Amino acid sequence: MLSSGFSFDRFDPLGREFTETTTPESETQTSYLAPGREPLALSGSVAATLALAVQEDLPRCLTRRAYEFALGRQAGTDDLTLLNETFAHFKADGFKVRTLLRAITLSPEFLAGAKLN
Repeated sequence: MLSSGFSFDRFDPLGREFTETTTPESETQTSYLAPGREPLALSGSVAATLALAVQEDLPRCLTRRAYEFALGRQAGTDDLTLLNETFAHFKADGFKVRTLLRAITLSPEFLAGAKLN
């Protein structure tokens, strides 16, 4: 399993695709339940990755967690406007992580913390 939390069991350590499945199908089936939504059935690591990639709450969570990591603290209610603006930039640019990190590091909150150190 990669640090992203997704298992890419179809590939060997060099990135070559296995011709046979190495994980039993029963171990690659699950569901994802987001608050207020119908469960999303996931089957197989590749299908799961693709299905989860289109769920907006996941990149929104990444936005919040990256922001908190960069600032070294949890986001509070005062941060909601900036988080929403940062997410909007992230989404508008096709969820490119570079765009997300750039928006965070150029934010007034991040720059204010950088000046303190």
